[in-house]
Amino acid sequence: MEEKTYRTIYAALLLALLFATTPSSSSSILDLKNELYHSTKTDAESLLQLKNTIQKDPRGVLTNWRLGTNPCNWFGVSCALGRVRNLNLCGCNLSENLSLDPLPSLTELSVLNLSRNSFSISSSGLIHLPNSLEELDLSSTGLHGIIPEIFLGLSHNMRDAHLQHQFWKLLIPASLSKCVHLKVLNLSCNELSGEISDFFAELRNLERLHLSSNQFTGSIPAGLRNACGSLLQQKLSNNNISGLIPNSFSNCFSLQQLDLANNISGPIPEDALRNLTSLEILSLGNNFITGSFPSSLSACKYLKMVDFSSNKLSGLLPPDICLGASSIEEIRAPDNLIDGKIPSRWSRCSRLRMIDLSINNLEGMIPPELGLLANLELLMLWFNSLSGSIPSELGRCSRLKNLILNNNFIEGDIPLQLFNCSNLEWISFTHNRGNLQRVRPPRAVLQLANNSLTGEIPSELGNCTCLVWLDLNSNHLTGKIPPVLGRQLGAGALSGILLDNTLAFVQNVGNSCKGVGGRTAGVHRNPAGETPPGPDAQVVRLHQALLWHRSKRLDALPNPRVPRPLLQ
Repeated sequence: MEEKTYRTIYAALLLALLFATTPSSSSSILDLKNELYHSTKTDAESLLQLKNTIQKDPRGVLTNWRLGTNPCNWFGVSCALGRVRNLNLCGCNLSENLSLDPLPSLTELSVLNLSRNSFSISSSGLIHLPNSLEELDLSSTGLHGIIPEIFLGLSHNMRDAHLQHQFWKLLIPASLSKCVHLKVLNLSCNELSGEISDFFAELRNLERLHLSSNQFTGSIPAGLRNACGSLLQQKLSNNNISGLIPNSFSNCFSLQQLDLANNISGPIPEDALRNLTSLEILSLGNNFITGSFPSSLSACKYLKMVDFSSNKLSGLLPPDICLGASSIEEIRAPDNLIDGKIPSRWSRCSRLRMIDLSINNLEGMIPPELGLLANLELLMLWFNSLSGSIPSELGRCSRLKNLILNNNFIEGDIPLQLFNCSNLEWISFTHNRGNLQRVRPPRAVLQLANNSLTGEIPSELGNCTCLVWLDLNSNHLTGKIPPVLGRQLGAGALSGILLDNTLAFVQNVGNSCKGVGGRTAGVHRNPAGETPPGPDAQVVRLHQALLWHRSKRLDALPNPRVPRPLLQ
């Protein structure tokens, strides 16, 4: 029986005896009452000593921590059977130096959460944490120094340890292997170095291992397979790890999330993926992964998101991943060497919200069958060699927000059916071979530069009410830009791009249009309410005053390589 169970039974018997009424036991009852009182008093004294080390409490959360009052009623404190069991001071804006020395007296403390404060805590104080702790969260608390070798070795009962966002250096102590009950270990965003040791294999109950954003080197240890029976999440991204994904991952039948971004190289072991039948999120972006797009993903029937961004994948896209992975919502594989055609059978992935295959060598037409994807929100295919026309069937994608097709060989008009998509915010069709006959502007961005467009600008552009960016650069357009376009006030909040206020940039370089803006060279500030400039001005500004306070939000627009306006 565990030590905690003995303590609980003891405390329960203690309370039961307090209510005993036989005369022969009166002296014993008094002794037990005194013991309980002194335990509560000792807990209060320890907490007050802890409070005295906290130098700044701007919100006054500790004002009711006073001598002579019951600590079980204090802010952030929870008790059981008269003893302090839970101390939670998360996000209280407490700051300055904090000593953990008073904590050993809290012998019943099982949960300690001091996260998201601005302390300065020496890592050497971790050895003073009570052995009774089961859940520890010291993330973002200003821990600094070297991890004591015996720290985790003293915490035999520890189940959850959140120690991310600190200033720790050097290695993870080998004593970690003694925390056999550990289920969650988060050491991400530190300065830990060295190789990832095989002693993680001793943690047979581990469910979530987060080691991202450190300075680990070497390869992923094959010994992790011993922890695979319980592992649900493994995050090792943004380290200096090299080498292949170990085949031992094929034993991780329960794994739901695997994040190895910015680390590894070589081909993806198909057998390993085929056995990850519980996988939901696979993040392998910004690596040097070679080989083909893995067809074994079709075995991951719970898969929701796969990210192969910025790798060296080549060959064809597997056509039948939807047969098994029908739950997939996001496919991200931009900046690779993939060629061939976009599989029409991907339309069977009915939950798809995002397809990003930008910066590859894809050719052929955009499959009209993609119009069957009722949940599709982002279709990003820029910088490929796609040809043909934009399929009108995409107009059935009622949730479509962003259609990014620039730098292909697509011809013809933008189909009017596309504007049935009421949520459409961004159309980028630059550097293609399109025509401009009839168009209904999207809610935010319309980019048609470098298409050899001729004729006059369609009058429909004058009806737009919330255009953020209209780009007609480097075409052969004539006529006038509709004057009303320069006087719109904007309307409606745009989800995810610009809220509350709108701004339109009319870029008209390389055309012969006159009227609002003439030839433009950039975007400059303009006082709110000022009428648009005449034909000789350099720029066109359509805005509301408060937008300039939100101008940095343009960085969040979904196409990072589209040139942004210059704010001067």
